[in-house]
Amino acid sequence: METLSVGALAELMQECLPHTRTLPATGEALLDSSFRELGFDSLAMVQFAEALQEKLDVPISDPELDRIATPRDVLDYVHAHPALGRGPDR
Repeated sequence: METLSVGALAELMQECLPHTRTLPATGEALLDSSFRELGFDSLAMVQFAEALQEKLDVPISDPELDRIATPRDVLDYVHAHPALGRGPDR
């Protein structure tokens, strides 16, 4: 599984926000802000979960997504859950 850096996480998050919005925080402030504070609604969260699954091959079920409140939670989740085993030929 690839590791997920704070910078890569921020880029992925920005991709899931409307183009007219930018993340209002960086670094530690970003990691400890709630997704609501960062401008994510439920649709953006679903898009974000799908993007994580696509890029890192880490599944996130709806109940698990509901428990993720901050970007730090995402890092913890991704680093605690193995990828689905996508091989190099996929």
